[in-house]
Amino acid sequence: MHVSKPRLIDGNNGVDKIRPQYLKNLANTVYLNKHLIGKLKNDVYSKVRSDLSVKNLIGNENQLNPEFVRLLEDNDLTTVDGFRIREEVINSLNSREIRNKGIKARVKYLMGDDVCESFDGLDVKCPHCENRVAFYLKTCNVCGHDLKCENTFKSVKNTVIEYSQDFAIINAGGDFIVEGTNMYNQLIQWAHQRGYDLDEVYDAQCEYVCFNLIQNLGKPENYCFGAGVDSYNKIREGSGMVYAINNDYIENLTVERYRDDLENKYTISDLKSELYIHGIPFDGDDRDYLIEQIFNDDDFDYFLEEHFVLTKKGEEFIKNPVLRYFHKYLSDDYYYYEFKKTYHENKNLTLDEISEILNKEV
Repeated sequence: MHVSKPRLIDGNNGVDKIRPQYLKNLANTVYLNKHLIGKLKNDVYSKVRSDLSVKNLIGNENQLNPEFVRLLEDNDLTTVDGFRIREEVINSLNSREIRNKGIKARVKYLMGDDVCESFDGLDVKCPHCENRVAFYLKTCNVCGHDLKCENTFKSVKNTVIEYSQDFAIINAGGDFIVEGTNMYNQLIQWAHQRGYDLDEVYDAQCEYVCFNLIQNLGKPENYCFGAGVDSYNKIREGSGMVYAINNDYIENLTVERYRDDLENKYTISDLKSELYIHGIPFDGDDRDYLIEQIFNDDDFDYFLEEHFVLTKKGEEFIKNPVLRYFHKYLSDDYYYYEFKKTYHENKNLTLDEISEILNKEV
């Protein structure tokens, strides 16, 4: 919330005084407290599974809940239908086609409620019931189908890119704002004044934001994809992630990759920290035991859902000397585009010499 707050006050003159280091400090605070965030998520998921269980919502193998029976009667169904629905829901849960939060929707769907309200914006088709749902939903609101089990990170790549392009700040012509704030206007005005190609400027800014976001993903302990620097660089929020996806710099954290990291890159102390982040109780120093505790956790699937790792291409990208130099010495005062442009026009010079040129010209 703190990192995104500048977006809420774009109209305030004070927003230009916010420095990247301030945002980095906030992000660091979040990182240092991620074990608390993990514990909170575990507590929430445990409560969700407890409240949204077959036993609570439908009943047990011998008796259906009174509320569920009334729902059956309202839909002209019998208790026999109710037990059949219960069995189908359990089978769907066991096959991981739905999750606890999808039980209610699946019950309604099995009772014949398959009408989906229309959505504005970009939609996707549910592979189970074929109704259209908002692309950002993880669970179909019509049948309860777990969209994450079908739409992996790679499979929705084009959807994310299409969504971003639909709401782009700068169109192909370079002078039309579909969505914008004072910060975006500043970028366009700056590019116009200097005669720069807006598409090139925007692409360079996205490249730098992408570097900002993924440079820590090369470390085993940093799987989570951060955010918060897009708007400061005067591009649309989410563009850095789209850039990373479009260039195949990141991919889902898989079970195989996670296990390999745990077995080969983590010390015993690291494993204990990982268990602490997951909110998993543990005892002892046996490596195999500690690893299995992580994989046996009920919330393990949730952990993998929104954690990513660098691809080989991404690992090479974050080594880019031009990006690394700019990020370390110049990111507080200049657009990445102007540094990149100066570099390509003076490749015979060192990065320090290019920095001096930039300081004199800007």
